[in-house]
Amino acid sequence: MAKVILKTDQTHTADADILGTDAYGEYQLFCDTYTASEIYVQVRREGGTWKNARYNGNDIKLTAEGDVLDITVKKGFDYRLFTETAGAEVWIAKDDPHGS
Repeated sequence: MAKVILKTDQTHTADADILGTDAYGEYQLFCDTYTASEIYVQVRREGGTWKNARYNGNDIKLTAEGDVLDITVKKGFDYRLFTETAGAEVWIAKDDPHGS
C-alpha cells in the first residue's frame, strides 16, 4: 500500500516515515507534486550523518512531477528524502510480487 513519504510542508522525510534499519527490499517512489527544488534520496548508517545517495557518480533524485524511481533498500541503513524547499509530495510503495 502506497503512503506519502514527503509531504508538501516538509523539506525532509519525517522521523516516523524514515525507512529504518529493519526495512529492506524493492520500493518505488512517485513524485505527485513538484516545486523548484530537486528531491534527493539520502542514506545514513546507524548513528551516522545523512548523505545524498549516488549511483555511478550521480545523485539519485526526483526532478519533475510524475517522476518514478525504483530503489533497493538494504538492511542496516536509514533512507529518507530531502529537498531545499518545501512543496513537493512524494509517495512510496513497497514492491510486493507475492501480494502478501
